[in-house]
Amino acid sequence: VHGITDADVADCRPFAAIARKLVRFLDGCDLAGFGIKKFDLPLLVAECRRAGVHFPLAGRAVIDALQIYHQRERR
Repeated sequence: VHGITDADVADCRPFAAIARKLVRFLDGCDLAGFGIKKFDLPLLVAECRRAGVHFPLAGRAVIDALQIYHQRERR
């Protein structure tokens, strides 16, 4: 789907090694994306949980452009 191979990431650190730093970086940020509510955020929260890091969503605005598109372009 994404074209990333095992060889592409063979020398990269696992997500758990950067999870805390990422969560600190995003602390207090609102989040936006296309399909973020049904794919990106559940994936990020699950990966953080696996890494033993809490990724809080409370108090953040989450803007999903896909959701807005579906509201505006009913079919």
